[in-house]
Amino acid sequence: LSVGRLVEKKGMADCVRAVHMLHERGAAVSLTIVGDGPEMNRLRRLSDSLSLQGVVRFTGRQDNGEVLDLLAGSV
Repeated sequence: LSVGRLVEKKGMADCVRAVHMLHERGAAVSLTIVGDGPEMNRLRRLSDSLSLQGVVRFTGRQDNGEVLDLLAGSV
């Protein structure tokens, strides 16, 4: 789970690539990205190009209650 503004300096593209590497090696991994920002479309395209549908999920901006629920459900 990652929560934050989607800007290049935060390195979310690296996180998506890392999830791809783990997934390719057979790891049971998933990533939920909570937030919005100028990198959203680029990150979605990257995820799609790496065939991570169902592995990487984008929720967009969420209120505090939803973020707390997501945190509670993450492992």
